[in-house]
Amino acid sequence: MYGCLLRFCHNQEAIATVRELFANKRKWWYQQDPLLQFRRNDHQVHLPTVPKQRVLSYGRAGTLRLLTYNCRSLGISNARLVEIAEDLHTRGIHAAAIQGTCWKHTSHRSEWKLHTRNGKPIYHCISWGKGAQDPHAGTLLLLHVDRFVASHIVERFDPAKRWAGRIGGIRYIDRANKHPADHTFITAYAPQESASEIDRQLFFTELQLLLHGLPRRTNTWLMGDFNAHVGPDSHFRSVGPCNAEVTNDNGIMLGHLCDSAGLSLANTFHPAGSTWWSANRESSHRIDYVAIQHSFRRRLKLCHVNKLLGRRWQTSTTPDHYPVEVLVGLKAGWPPRRPQRTPQQWNRQALLSACTDPVLAAPFLRDVADSLTQHHDEFTSSKSLQEQWTSVNDTLHGIAMKHFSKHPEQRNSKIQPQTFAILQQRRDATQTFMHARQCLTLAGCNQRVPHLLRVIVLGWRVVKLMAQARQAVKDDLRAWERQLECNLLEAMRANNHREAWSVSRQLAGRNFRKHGERQPPPAKSISKASWLQHFRQVQNAVECVGSAGFVPDPSPDYRIFFEGEEGCNCIAAAARRMPRDRATPRGSLPIELWSLIMQGQTGLMIMPYLELFQAMGINPSLWCEGHGCPIPKPGGDPTPNGMRVINLLDPLGKAFYKAAFQSHADTSACHQYGYSAKCSRRDAILQVTTLLQRLRMARMCTAANLYDLTKAFDMLSSQSVLQDLQQHQPFCPTIVAMLEDMQQRLLIHLPLSSGGSLHVHVRDGVLQGGGTGPRLFRRVYDTVVGDWQQRTTPEACLTRVSYEDSVLDLSTSAYADDLLRVEAADTADGIEAATVEHTRDLQNDLQPHRLQLNLRKCESLVSIRGRGSYVAARSLFSGAWKGLPLKPSVKYLGTHLQPFDSAKLDVTMRIAAARSAFAMFSKFLRRASVPLRRKILVFNAVVNEALLSVLEVRVLTGSDYQRLEAARGLLLRRLFGRHGYGKVADDQAPHSVPLSLLRQVCGLAEVEVELRVRRLLWLRSSLLAEQAGDTRLELASLFGRLEWQLTSPVDAEGGLTSVAPTFLHVLDRDIRQVMAQWDGFRPGWKHAFLAVGVSTIRSLRGASIQRHQQHDFPMIPGSRAQDGSNPMPDHAQDLTKPGDNAVMQTQFVDNPAEFVRSMRVLSDGTIPDIDAGLTSEHWTQLVRTVGGSSHLFQPAEDTFCISLVRKAWSTMVTLVQLLVSGSAHVRLPSALPQPVRADIRSVGHLSFSILPMASLGFMAAVQGGSNSPVATAPQKRQRQSDQAGKTRDPLDVQVQQLSKQLRTVMKIVNQHDKELRDLEAWSCHTFLLPKEHGLAKELLQAMTSWKARIPDKGAHPLGPPRWTVAGTVAQALLQDESNLGKLEEFKALHESMTTLQDMEQSIQLAVARETRDGKVLLKLRPQVRTQAEWAPALEILGSAVTSNGGEIKSGPAPPSALIRQIADKKE
Repeated sequence: MYGCLLRFCHNQEAIATVRELFANKRKWWYQQDPLLQFRRNDHQVHLPTVPKQRVLSYGRAGTLRLLTYNCRSLGISNARLVEIAEDLHTRGIHAAAIQGTCWKHTSHRSEWKLHTRNGKPIYHCISWGKGAQDPHAGTLLLLHVDRFVASHIVERFDPAKRWAGRIGGIRYIDRANKHPADHTFITAYAPQESASEIDRQLFFTELQLLLHGLPRRTNTWLMGDFNAHVGPDSHFRSVGPCNAEVTNDNGIMLGHLCDSAGLSLANTFHPAGSTWWSANRESSHRIDYVAIQHSFRRRLKLCHVNKLLGRRWQTSTTPDHYPVEVLVGLKAGWPPRRPQRTPQQWNRQALLSACTDPVLAAPFLRDVADSLTQHHDEFTSSKSLQEQWTSVNDTLHGIAMKHFSKHPEQRNSKIQPQTFAILQQRRDATQTFMHARQCLTLAGCNQRVPHLLRVIVLGWRVVKLMAQARQAVKDDLRAWERQLECNLLEAMRANNHREAWSVSRQLAGRNFRKHGERQPPPAKSISKASWLQHFRQVQNAVECVGSAGFVPDPSPDYRIFFEGEEGCNCIAAAARRMPRDRATPRGSLPIELWSLIMQGQTGLMIMPYLELFQAMGINPSLWCEGHGCPIPKPGGDPTPNGMRVINLLDPLGKAFYKAAFQSHADTSACHQYGYSAKCSRRDAILQVTTLLQRLRMARMCTAANLYDLTKAFDMLSSQSVLQDLQQHQPFCPTIVAMLEDMQQRLLIHLPLSSGGSLHVHVRDGVLQGGGTGPRLFRRVYDTVVGDWQQRTTPEACLTRVSYEDSVLDLSTSAYADDLLRVEAADTADGIEAATVEHTRDLQNDLQPHRLQLNLRKCESLVSIRGRGSYVAARSLFSGAWKGLPLKPSVKYLGTHLQPFDSAKLDVTMRIAAARSAFAMFSKFLRRASVPLRRKILVFNAVVNEALLSVLEVRVLTGSDYQRLEAARGLLLRRLFGRHGYGKVADDQAPHSVPLSLLRQVCGLAEVEVELRVRRLLWLRSSLLAEQAGDTRLELASLFGRLEWQLTSPVDAEGGLTSVAPTFLHVLDRDIRQVMAQWDGFRPGWKHAFLAVGVSTIRSLRGASIQRHQQHDFPMIPGSRAQDGSNPMPDHAQDLTKPGDNAVMQTQFVDNPAEFVRSMRVLSDGTIPDIDAGLTSEHWTQLVRTVGGSSHLFQPAEDTFCISLVRKAWSTMVTLVQLLVSGSAHVRLPSALPQPVRADIRSVGHLSFSILPMASLGFMAAVQGGSNSPVATAPQKRQRQSDQAGKTRDPLDVQVQQLSKQLRTVMKIVNQHDKELRDLEAWSCHTFLLPKEHGLAKELLQAMTSWKARIPDKGAHPLGPPRWTVAGTVAQALLQDESNLGKLEEFKALHESMTTLQDMEQSIQLAVARETRDGKVLLKLRPQVRTQAEWAPALEILGSAVTSNGGEIKSGPAPPSALIRQIADKKE
């Protein structure tokens, strides 16, 4: 067949037939595989995936992503442009500028919509083709179709013919959008540096003309390849410091252009990198830029060179240009118009002003009186009493809304209603003026004159109203701020810290920022059925409509308690004492207005209604209703169980019952500190901590059990409340009947998230939101806890004390529903059995009252003492404990109880709370427009209070005081900004800003002094309450004697015994500061202390503030020194560290000769011989020499009183006679029988002298001349010559060279390694002494003497300078006899030294030098083996330095990881 076909091959038809035949019977391999196009080199099928398209949302304050790129050429077709556009679309670029397109300017390529290969439009393309003489030019802009609409491109900027393809731009305006936009995009391609200077100048001139012709309201974005190198050396505002390069000519012209147009080069303020690489990859430069306006520099979120796209888009193997990508946050547009508020919005400024200004309150009271007169005429109508009161309340509410409500369009609640009326007039006048201008524009020539006159008159009126409105708003804001400042000062004086925090937040306004204080409401709304089920389970509630309760007896049979003018005055006084500016339920008047109404004639017109309610023993319906506000609990579930419902109650009802509770003797249980007058949480904390410490000191095992109740206020049985009111009746029958009526008619109106509200009648529980409900709960709960405590207390109770002829049990402490019970026993099994038994009994006692223990939140703190404590504790903490869950620390009322007596954790938490409070108000404290006085006021009320809260009842050590002072000092420096840190880079002269100056400016005392004042004020208030008849368990825990102990904390002479708690020692030292004749806790000490006035106690703050005024410190700009609230003369300095737990010691002087010899007393510097007689001139020289040491001698006219001996001239004569008689030389012992008694009252005060002690006699050579024998430093070992004459081994030479190089390297590492520098700062004790300080003078004199003896060659004769510095410090410390009691080991260490070289055994590092700001820097690091001996010496030295205006550096802050690791290991 094939042969036949070949015969016809010349025929074309035959050839076509053959091809068709083969095509129908044969398929090639690539034709048989339908998935060939999806196969890759791995022979696997990869189906195409649709890439996720990024949703381009610009929101309210959206972003704009820009990109510029020099493509070098786009080719002939659109293929490469489509590839680039698809990548830009995937990247989410909104606007892109491309240079070097090399396209000619043709019509079809001027403007068009660019599509993907799938046909989807993605970008609007605007192109500017190249010129005839410029083949490498050509630019275009790409605008995303989802972000920009082509019809809103209102203007296109085409350059002159000379710069065709070099410059182009468009302007986009969209005013009708929800978020208006006005952008101008300009792309530019500058000539290269090799081009002529004229061309480059003309190019930038053309570009400058284009930029200057734009309106100011448009956002300008300049992108392009400028062939410019810019750097900080150009000193342009538009150029940043990143990726600096040497500026070339194009860079100078570009910088001038951007500065004149108000633009900034974005990729110079961010380290974006280079945008161009050479072909050999050896050099790179930044020549492509994106310029943005100066106002957008802070909104720049991203700026980088996208190398991934650059490699993808390059057309050759050599790199060239890479694109620059910028992400900018746009400014927020005008917010949508808010819906009009309901009229139930009170003008807070008007309410506060009306309470203090009778003129503002007069119109309101006049209208109230008129309306009450009309209602009084209808008083005998057929309406019921409830209906009449509801009508009166509605009428008063309407009048109040008329005078003090905010207009629906008013946003700012700080301006008065009359001010808002002026603003409304200004707005109406402005609209009239704009309409008149429009009419003037449209008017004809003959009608322009009247319209012009009308425009002029209206314009003058608008200007006048604008000035009037501006001044009115300014006056209202100032009045608001002044009122808030007065309220803040009043809250601080009353120690109402919660009110102070609230007022501070109002002062800060929008500048307050909350840091996760409470989680947001749950995203899932809670249904009505869930709330109803919750109320039914917790409060036994039922849904109702309207008021609930029984119908009272219409016949009045109760005695009226508040009657007439006297009753009206009682209710008005209670209303005035209630906190202001609080939320008010809908339909009720604020308490500010009720305090006005209840005064004078209007109050007497209200009293008839209240008297009828009292006579009937019922309440108004509004008083029994609560408007619930669900508040999410921290970490709670998004269910009703995770909410705390706080009810808004009627303010008049709260004031009525507040007056009723204050008019009756409703005393709380002695163990209850919550909702009780003259009690606070610090009393409960002091009782618990003192009892635990005393039991631990007696080697008793203790368990502090913290009990938590489940929804205590909501689950309390109403029957229990009614029974308590009937059985224990401190109230009159009228108030009891009204309370019973209110408890049976409780209603809650709860708004629902889905709309509407839920009305429930609660049959159990009390309403939270006022003081009445919690007080009713407290009465029932105190009875239950009191009975439980009395029944479970054994006869041989370890927590019972004898105090003031009564026996009190200190084991129980409660604050509202927070209950803590202390169990004590000899063994661990005893406290475990007591805990289990008492917990079970408490559960049984709470069950009849519908109260339950939340065992998941109950905690137990166990401390084991005595023999076998380790084994017992190991057994308990390994799971054998059967009581409440064990915790290493228990948080009770804000303080952390621990098994050992330490407040370190509390100090840490207080510091964290202070930093958090400062962070919340940091925006307010940084604002320059806020006066410094207001900042200081808020700092004292918020930060300082958060730092020192409740610490006055804790025993703190010296390190705790230093930590608190350092933390507050750092926050003070941040408060003052650059002026709080001393010299900065811009300052010419060096100066120092010590913390004492900052405290003086802020009117703050030292932390130690402030806590001392608070302790003394607390003691005074507790003693006054005890004098009034209250039982104070905190005082009993301090002064009471445990029944099983024979020793009392205070002996018969008023001294403290060995069983006295540490806090009692602290109180003893504090009282000495205000009572000069304090002689211990003798009988009658309470009356003597109460005789000390409050002003005398508070004067300690003023003395602490004024203590540092003698130093000449530079004043902080913008501030002036503020004294204390009650400035007083300088008081005796408190120089005893309260952190020292040692008891005040008494030292006796047995031999006056040793006393005189130990002090170098004569003015000429000589030590008198023991056998020589001392004349009156010698005594005069003695007093003049040590006259500055007030704690040693005090001259008084013709007599000389030694405070250490406390004797008069007769005792001094006896001492002189003993000295002249040549009595034997006897050392001064630390304690001897009492020939002469001297109290060491100032341990920390050091009066340093430049005179050496006998025990460190070798220091005389250091401070004086060189006549005294001084130990010289050991001579260097001489190099021995090789006697054999052999050459040294080359290996030894290499070892020496390498060792020398290694020492050099280690020296450099020590200087530059941060961890080593931190380690050095952490291990050293650093002090900054004033130059006029005695020790500072000694150190400078000693170092001057040491430097004067530096030899020309060889070792120094005195050795290293650390020996001299350490010897001077040790000598100064041992000179003060008052310190020898604490420095026995330190004295023994240095008395054994005979030469200066022996100081190497004591000190490792000692440096003393003068700083540039006129201070003396002292750094000490003792040897490791002498750390214990130096510890008390360094503490005394620190006390002396701080008391004389110096500073202590506590190391780097915060410490590095190495320091933390070492510190933890050390502990």
